[in-house]
Amino acid sequence: MLAAWLRQVDPLLRELSQRVTLLGAATPANAREERVRLQALAASGKDAVPAWEYVPRDMSVLRRQLDAVASALREVQTEPLADLYMARVQEWRLEARLCECVGTQEAGSLAARRFASFDDDTEAAADSLAESWMEGSGPESEGDLLETDSPAPESLLSLLQAEIGRRRIPFAVVVHPHLSALAATGHRTVLVAAGRRISPETAHRTVLHEIEGHVLPRARAAHAPLALFSVGTARSSDEQEGYALFLEDRHHFLSPSRRRELAGRYLAVRGMRQGATFVEVVRYLAGAGIDPRDAVVMAERAFRGSDGTFPGLGRERVYLESYLRVRAHLDEAPDDEAVLASGQLALDAVETLRPWCALP
Repeated sequence: MLAAWLRQVDPLLRELSQRVTLLGAATPANAREERVRLQALAASGKDAVPAWEYVPRDMSVLRRQLDAVASALREVQTEPLADLYMARVQEWRLEARLCECVGTQEAGSLAARRFASFDDDTEAAADSLAESWMEGSGPESEGDLLETDSPAPESLLSLLQAEIGRRRIPFAVVVHPHLSALAATGHRTVLVAAGRRISPETAHRTVLHEIEGHVLPRARAAHAPLALFSVGTARSSDEQEGYALFLEDRHHFLSPSRRRELAGRYLAVRGMRQGATFVEVVRYLAGAGIDPRDAVVMAERAFRGSDGTFPGLGRERVYLESYLRVRAHLDEAPDDEAVLASGQLALDAVETLRPWCALP
């Protein structure tokens, strides 16, 4: 039976979890139009200066509700499980404040806290990995390209719909006009970017990444006894990306072109955090051999929530750090993968939540 405090907190967190949508808030309202314009400028060798428009959100009511949950948790903070809940509430509160100040320099400062490196050693290892991957061979032959939202059977949209239908997962697949990533998984929904031309290999790799790395853990979490499995533990969204990359590696999808893409996104954030502007990051990536149009997309992801002159979210830095952490952990403790894949969990939460996980 759940403790009294869990019976009080769990339903509230499930309700509040759908109201903190950081990536949505940090995506410009005119993202698609600006992407087309910026790509044309970069391709012609001109400075790609963004003119993004944001719609800040009033999260004051939500932040007060989160404060009330935190107050209730402080009464049981000696329990390791309560500590996990408290850490998640505090992370949400930070993200809620970020939603309120997108497009301002304060958002960049808050994002540096939210998407900080895990530790100095992991950061150094990720730096080294990104640099080596960036120096790898150029892009392979991609064959025929197909738009992500084409009705053709081999498009990303069609492949995702077919796989979700085959597995009978209760998720919808929806085309999103402003998405900077090729796809993204939310609550019972997989979003697909509109009109992006990609190779068949990229489409199949993205299906694996989203289904195995994000959709199935969320589907499993729906049957878990604790809300944390579905609403996520602190930094779970970061380390689930690392787990998805671990799965890509296992299935031989970390090709040289994929590695250069991940390295470019990581190095874009590193440059941004060191003071580079959007224009300077695009120039750097293009100078490193990245197609200027792809460089715009990489920089756009790094600078979400910014106007391009000061740092944005910089979420892309966590992919390589989390990949290294997950790979090292599962090399040492392979049985932990079943727990990690049972919901939206970070590595640091695995041991505490193991007793609550219905292992296969």
